[in-house]
Amino acid sequence: MPRSLTTVTFTFSEPPYICTNPALTCDDASNPASGLRAFDAALDFGPGKAVDLIDVTGGGTSLTAAGATATWDGTTFVVTLPANAATGLALQAANSYKLVINTCGSNLGESPCANGVVDNLGGALGDSLGNAATEVGTVGQFALTFSTANPVQITSANTTASWLTPAQNLCTQPALAICPLPTARRDVGAASVGGKFYVTGGQDAVGTIVSTSQVYNPATNQWLNTSSLRTARYAHAAVEANGKLYVIGGAASAGTLSSVEVFTPGATLGTGSWASGPSLPAVRRYAAAAVVYQADASGNPLPGTGTIYVAGGVDGSGTAQKTLYRLSPGASSWVTVTTAPLPNYHTKFTLSVSGVGSTARLWAVGGPGVLGDIVDMFDPNTSTWAAVGSAPTLPAQRSLHGAAVYDGYLYVAGGLDTLGAVRSEVYYLDVAGYLANPGLTWQTAPALPSPEGRAAFGGQLAVLDSALSPNRTGIMIAGGRTASSAATSVVVAAEHN
Repeated sequence: MPRSLTTVTFTFSEPPYICTNPALTCDDASNPASGLRAFDAALDFGPGKAVDLIDVTGGGTSLTAAGATATWDGTTFVVTLPANAATGLALQAANSYKLVINTCGSNLGESPCANGVVDNLGGALGDSLGNAATEVGTVGQFALTFSTANPVQITSANTTASWLTPAQNLCTQPALAICPLPTARRDVGAASVGGKFYVTGGQDAVGTIVSTSQVYNPATNQWLNTSSLRTARYAHAAVEANGKLYVIGGAASAGTLSSVEVFTPGATLGTGSWASGPSLPAVRRYAAAAVVYQADASGNPLPGTGTIYVAGGVDGSGTAQKTLYRLSPGASSWVTVTTAPLPNYHTKFTLSVSGVGSTARLWAVGGPGVLGDIVDMFDPNTSTWAAVGSAPTLPAQRSLHGAAVYDGYLYVAGGLDTLGAVRSEVYYLDVAGYLANPGLTWQTAPALPSPEGRAAFGGQLAVLDSALSPNRTGIMIAGGRTASSAATSVVVAAEHN
């Protein structure tokens, strides 16, 4: 599967210099007689200079990198690879590559590849990953070994990469098991806030609508109770926006809701308070929500800029809707995006966001019946939906599934098929790769653990740092329903390798 990775950055801790004469020591930048001159991107990188991209996983095959460019700002060397499959740069997922750049002396009279690139103390330069800049056998070049993202790897239990299921007597050993929810629930609202995973409301095993709210701390493998929702509800949407948890719509014993509750976490995990937020313009249950952030100068989400979108769902009479609502930061009311209703009547579906700022896209995935494999894509920058049928359809129809964008991949897990059976399959789409190459399709990841799948767990796959072990990330599913239980407390998670 192509991976749209086009920029590799080398960061030097010392200024780079070219050793121009192999007969000299080249170890003292303060002494011109030592044979060093300052690195010059215009002289030492460009047309005619060697740029090799080596597919390590593929047995060392050398790929062309024609058209690569470079900049140097005095501290950072940035190499940009052309994002063009015709040049051989359709990088594969879960692959290792080595980018080798020849920076031999290029001035008249300089010795080609003479002792390579050194710092001002004569030491070999390192790249941003700490690798030595000069590799054995290619004097005068520097190299960066990098890997494209690896979709979540899932094998059998008790391996380094697996879906892990809970065991009550192992809850003090986070590396071995994931603690279950304190209470079995389905049709919950779930979202990650500040690296913690919140599961709100839902229905218990006998169908009672609950106001319970609990939070999972991945660092301690522990669930804590928060204060309860003001209104018990199920089939609601839940999202993080600007450091707060929003619970939106859903249904209560009295009927479908338009109310919104906002939880502000306290300084101590589990503390905090609920407050009323701006109500939706109309009642909605089984709608879906996602948040779009603006980008800062580094391309990361800019705090305080999260805009909430709520799409689809059903109204109080059970009629599916195409509405798209938007709540801007600090706004006291929702705006109906009248120019961009959903292309299809999505309900019991997922709405996920990829990218930030100008690269942000919303992905509406699945729903009951014939819509189960439909994917609609929305550009919030232009308030337009892509042409119906242009986004790749899921390999199978799904509703009441879960989805999240994780490390550049849009994952869809579990859910119900068109016959109402609970499924365990997991699919993923390389979002950036698809946007660069619309011919890409969904791929299949290892399924949820046996013996059964999962549905109605809030529509969200938790994306957490250090979810299962230190310095690792993972995705997690909590609660929902299975083929054999109306509501479950079982939690499953997968590490990312």
